[in-house]
Amino acid sequence: MLSLHRSLCASLRSPFIAPATRALSVSMGRFKKYEMINKTYSAPELLEYNDKDITLEDLEKFPAFHKKIAHSFKKLGYSSLTPVQSKSIIPTLLEEKGVVCRAKTGTGKTMAFVIPTLQTALDYHFESKEGMGKIHTLIIAPTRDLAIQIKDEYFKILKQDRSWSKINVKLCIGGRKDSIRYAPGVLVATPGRLEAELRNPRVAALFSDLKYRVYDEADRLLETGFEESLMNIDRMLRDARHKALNRSTKMKSVLFSATVDERVEDFARATMGDEYRYINCVPENEPEAHENIHQTLVKTHNSYESMVAAFSDIFRNFSSKPDFKAIMFLPTKYGTDFAYDILRQAKRFGLIEKKNASLLRLHGQMTQGQRDKATAEFRSCKSGLLVATDVAARGMDFKNVTDVIQLCPSSEVADYVHKVGRTARAGSKGNATLYLSQAEVPYANALSKKYGITFANEVRYETMDEDAPAFEKIALEKEDVDEYTRAHLAYLSGVVAKYRLRLDDVIKSAHHLSKGLLQDENAKLSITATTFKQFRLRDPYEETFDVPGGIPHSQFNDRRGGKGFKNNNKSYNRFDNRSKHRGYDGNSFSNRNRYGDRDSDSIFDKRRNDRHSKRTFNSRY
Repeated sequence: MLSLHRSLCASLRSPFIAPATRALSVSMGRFKKYEMINKTYSAPELLEYNDKDITLEDLEKFPAFHKKIAHSFKKLGYSSLTPVQSKSIIPTLLEEKGVVCRAKTGTGKTMAFVIPTLQTALDYHFESKEGMGKIHTLIIAPTRDLAIQIKDEYFKILKQDRSWSKINVKLCIGGRKDSIRYAPGVLVATPGRLEAELRNPRVAALFSDLKYRVYDEADRLLETGFEESLMNIDRMLRDARHKALNRSTKMKSVLFSATVDERVEDFARATMGDEYRYINCVPENEPEAHENIHQTLVKTHNSYESMVAAFSDIFRNFSSKPDFKAIMFLPTKYGTDFAYDILRQAKRFGLIEKKNASLLRLHGQMTQGQRDKATAEFRSCKSGLLVATDVAARGMDFKNVTDVIQLCPSSEVADYVHKVGRTARAGSKGNATLYLSQAEVPYANALSKKYGITFANEVRYETMDEDAPAFEKIALEKEDVDEYTRAHLAYLSGVVAKYRLRLDDVIKSAHHLSKGLLQDENAKLSITATTFKQFRLRDPYEETFDVPGGIPHSQFNDRRGGKGFKNNNKSYNRFDNRSKHRGYDGNSFSNRNRYGDRDSDSIFDKRRNDRHSKRTFNSRY
């Protein structure tokens, strides 16, 4: 019994003493490494450049940066830093109170945060080696496609040196089944999926020692309705900090945006505090759009003319420009599919003579695999056209895009700047053409007023008679035309108040679109009775709309007690009191919400992101 007692005591003593000794050894080792990192970051020669622009040569000589980073950067073909990189790399590395950086699209914003965050991942890799894996950098992007592109930018520089294979960069985006099982050095995420993952305590614990939180395309994040998710993420990240291994290391926040308005400033103050550093890489009085972009405004009589003009120019460019590579933006998913079908038929009929031209589409309702395939093919093709919704407007980097084509006003004025920014990347030149019907021209005034956008070339479309016969060779199904024109009209009705368009003119223009596409002068716009009521029209438009069951009563006329108009008896009361209706501005109705002037009525709700599901981007149209 005595020997058994001694054996039991010995077995109990051993596991009690040894782990404490090992823990102390590990803690002391980590403490020395943290101390060395802090000393390097506080070196006078580095602090001196916190308020100066740096060069690639400066980056090579700073002890705080691994020499292989600058070497790998050069191996990628870069001979110098862009202005945004020169101004923001050191502040991103040093500023603990936050950085807000404003820079135009196509100016190297991604590498501006890849370089300092990669250095941090190298500095703190010892945490993972000691079995205490933590995420060092979190990048939050508005769309899955942009998140994938950011990950690819990290891989571009990481694969330049084999020793960097230890640095893991992972995705946390919707449309994928994999969850966060271990801590990568860098995590690139979309808000909806990230918020869901952080609700798991095991996952939240991986963020306890987060060094960087980067918001890329912050204005886009806020425009697409992610503010609530972002604030929830902010709260959960701060809660996770209570279990940090090293509480002396603070989480640094960096926000990159092409536009910095009141909404972005409010968000920065809410997540960083009032003392963040603001870096403006856009000179005062300089136009928002890149100076290397030749911008053209084509004015047409109606939406059908805009479509014929745009596609006719595309056909001519494919014939005359061997390197023609363009992105065509349409505001709805239905519009994207419809235009893509037109292009495929045009190629079949020989209207697109270039046989090896890539014709692709990209929108939020495609699967992630389909989107990845489309973006990969468009990146690699020498000549082609990508038809896309706003999913490709922000941050997506495609080389050698010669032209950007836009039909219809954008849902936000700032989106125009981001769309044209898909061309003239990295110092090259490009063309941007906007086609507006007479009803949509006030949108051009909004561009000028808010962002000083001026068009080097304004033309009136006058070759309809020459272009229409070729376009009309394309056979279109009535069902497809009806679906497209309904989505087109619903979208434009949603921006009537914002750009002060006349709803009557918008309806007439859409009617021309339907008649032209169907090649039928007697064609009508097919809409439901519910949709018709939501338009709140002054006139019955019996020659314009085809409503199953007949045109219903006007809800405004009913308020006056009159009969209003009916499809059966043709009665009509013109003396309504529409102007007293809540939100009515004389042209359309608008229920304003917290995100500005966007119309939030049920039929015109264009929030394209579902924060509460794994799909971080889901276009209604």
